[in-house]
Amino acid sequence: MTPQETLEKLKKTTNQRCHRSLELIYDVCIEQQKSGENNFTVANIARIGEARGVPKAQSIRNSTGGAYKTLIDSFSKSNGKKISKVSPIKNDWIERIKDPNTKLLVRSQEADLKKAEKLVREFVPIKSTIEVNDFPGERSSCTLSDLERRALEHILSPELEKKLNLTKGKQGQMTINNGELLFKVATIDAIQKALDFL
Repeated sequence: MTPQETLEKLKKTTNQRCHRSLELIYDVCIEQQKSGENNFTVANIARIGEARGVPKAQSIRNSTGGAYKTLIDSFSKSNGKKISKVSPIKNDWIERIKDPNTKLLVRSQEADLKKAEKLVREFVPIKSTIEVNDFPGERSSCTLSDLERRALEHILSPELEKKLNLTKGKQGQMTINNGELLFKVATIDAIQKALDFL
């Protein structure tokens, strides 16, 4: 497979941002090839293309840089020279695949898997709360306005408790100083839940 064909295949399995980097790498490699230069190592291509926006060598060597490495490797092979070995990565077994087409397909599946894993992580981030609005009508009608929130907070405030000489009971009730029940059992709990969840 020629470098041009490799580029086209890689663009079918990657996103737009990756396309731009692949094209930059391709341009640098073409210039190297035309000048008669045979050094198609990751470090060399990244260094030459740095000013143009080619990803840094470490980014290309990372597991997410598989498409870039495959493209550089295609130039290396088309010049009859193997790309120099890079430091081992998580999926270095893919590098041992001899057939470039098979390697490209495996890299494509690896990229799809990473996208799916990322989507799952984004769908339900750790320590997140999923809200389900099972109330009829607009969401805004099921939440407290600032005025409503302040009104409920005022009922639970120490200022009102002191002013009316209220006593909060263990079961969430409120009584006046003479023991007369002002708010029923669980009133304090109900107000607190409304403040927490609405």
